[in-house]
Amino acid sequence: MMPAPMSVIEIARIKAMCELAAMTPMGGCFVEVGVFKGGSAWHLAEVARERGAELHLFDTFTGIPFADPDDSNATGDFADTSLEAVQCAITDAITHPGIFPDTLPADLGPISFVHCDCDQYRSVRSVIDRLVPRMLPGAVMVFDDTDTVGGRRAISETWGDSLHQHFGRHYFRKEAE
Repeated sequence: MMPAPMSVIEIARIKAMCELAAMTPMGGCFVEVGVFKGGSAWHLAEVARERGAELHLFDTFTGIPFADPDDSNATGDFADTSLEAVQCAITDAITHPGIFPDTLPADLGPISFVHCDCDQYRSVRSVIDRLVPRMLPGAVMVFDDTDTVGGRRAISETWGDSLHQHFGRHYFRKEAE
């Protein structure tokens, strides 16, 4: 097995994310939006394999596609990656290259776990709007975007300041409907 690819997220935060993923309901897939080099997805793939869940990875694999006024990153940031490198590191993941939500398959779901690391308002807003309705009761959506103005705004518009925390990870747990 290949070593874990590089991640900008520290390993303690990745481990906390994986702990949350392991506590989600069975029967749904795992999703990561904002993959970069696949560092966090590589660890998440281990949990998905243990649970028999598909792992879907969404990214342009060419860098940040746009920058709006509230966004912290410029167009082209995080371009030092490739679809091929991520596919080589995580061979059993299903990759969806391009701009989310344009690459979202109509039949994706149900979802047990989402890792949202898009950094940009428009992308985080799309993840919330498009994936929360597909989540199973008890499913979790973890955010790495609470430290960006645009990401924080998209999250705050939906949940205010009511996100849960687990070892510094901000997350939403979907309740029964």
